[in-house]
Amino acid sequence: MKKILISALLLTCLLLGVEAQSPELGDMVEVSLLTCRSGDELYSTFGHTALRVRNEANSSDIVFNYGVFDFDAPYFYIKFLRGLLPYRLSATTMERFLRNYNYERRSVIEQKLALTTAQKTALLEALAENIKPENATYKYDFFFDNCTTRTEDVVRSITGTITYSKPLADVTFRQMLKPNLTSLPWSEFGIDLIIGAVADQKASRNQQHFLPLYLYADVKEATIVIDKARKNLAATDYLVLDFEMENEQRKTPATNWPLIITALLLLAEIAASWLQPTGTMTRLYDKAWFILLAMMSVVMGIMWWGTEHMATKQNYNLLWANILYIPYLLVGRSIVKRGLASVILLCSAVALANSIYQFLPQYFLPSFGVIAAISIVKLIRGWSMSSTTQINIKP
Repeated sequence: MKKILISALLLTCLLLGVEAQSPELGDMVEVSLLTCRSGDELYSTFGHTALRVRNEANSSDIVFNYGVFDFDAPYFYIKFLRGLLPYRLSATTMERFLRNYNYERRSVIEQKLALTTAQKTALLEALAENIKPENATYKYDFFFDNCTTRTEDVVRSITGTITYSKPLADVTFRQMLKPNLTSLPWSEFGIDLIIGAVADQKASRNQQHFLPLYLYADVKEATIVIDKARKNLAATDYLVLDFEMENEQRKTPATNWPLIITALLLLAEIAASWLQPTGTMTRLYDKAWFILLAMMSVVMGIMWWGTEHMATKQNYNLLWANILYIPYLLVGRSIVKRGLASVILLCSAVALANSIYQFLPQYFLPSFGVIAAISIVKLIRGWSMSSTTQINIKP
């Protein structure tokens, strides 16, 4: 790791020497925004952004990347889940950077930025400062502080105000994620499970730039003021790696198995209630279902109150994955159990209604509504079975 940082600093020093050697050499330095499209793995689903700095004078070609983390960090998974995993700025050669994306068959788009020699020098000075070991790490936040927002911030710090002429998209954070998840229904299910109402807020222009392709599209039509004249921020725009066929395949909608499976379970539940089963297997299945939802509620509660992730706050999925299932299963037949059942029924009914009408501050997947419906049927059946048992044992 130290060797990488030392190499990056040495290369940066070479680049910083451009203006000192000759003003004309400033034209030999090119700064580009690199936008990497989606990959096949979940961590690469939403793309990536980096900065390329190429200097023809000394043949250096460096990519500065704010999206690096260390798998060998102590307590890696605990820190990752809690939102405390430090990400850092690193530098590598363009050749090595492209080798990884070529292997993953992911397209890379390059936008050369129309910067003055002074702006290029200022950018390199900022990157040289940021890559120092004491400055390189930062606390990553998926929506509000990631590799793309950091890259935009460092560019804006040396250009001043950037004017974006592209019309602002009227979208929430969650809606922005959806196009990247059409081929990954189970990933969409899991992501929608743990991100809360924060994701359903309308994203401002700058907030939308947490996704690489949104920043790319805005930069394509952005302008800055240079010598009192307004000029395009992106001088050129072209594909460095072209895997458009793979990109299209990754956008192909996949079978929505979460919805299909939950719908089949609901049909089976309705049929079972009509047949009025009273066997041990039915009771065990109902308990297993409620325990599973209770466990899901614990996970969501931990992600809400026990982590630094802003995206997992205010999670209304706790209405249908209800923590009250734990005391409900522990208490015997009593007025307390009926009271708990009534509260859970009400919460599940609200969740079911929200999956249809979306009146709460948080969007619910249709499959979440189906799960709520299954719980409602189970609770009503359990209530009926309890009433029947009490009638049968009455002297």
